Amino acid sequence: MATDTRHGRVVPAVFFLSAAAMANEIILIRLLSFRFWPHFVPLIISQAMLGLGVSGVALHLLRPRVAGKPGKVFAWVVILTASSFELAFRASRHVPFDPYLL
Repeated sequence: MATDTRHGRVVPAVFFLSAAAMANEIILIRLLSFRFWPHFVPLIISQAMLGLGVSGVALHLLRPRVAGKPGKVFAWVVILTASSFELAFRASRHVPFDPYLL
């Protein structure tokens, strides 16, 4: 019975975290295609796929540590994801980018 309650809380949290990641990706695609050219859209998609691959590898390598406490680890992942969106946006504003120099 305890797993049903935990499952009932984790599924909506995973849904909202995935929706936030997709919304962030769509916003970045729209901003880059508006500000520069639509040719940079595959860059955003490839970075998202790279992030999914890296997270899968990290979970595989950290499986012994994560196996005993998935709820605690998931809470930290949500916090780190939310803060990384903001930090990545702020850091990207300080990087000069001119597509004409490519």
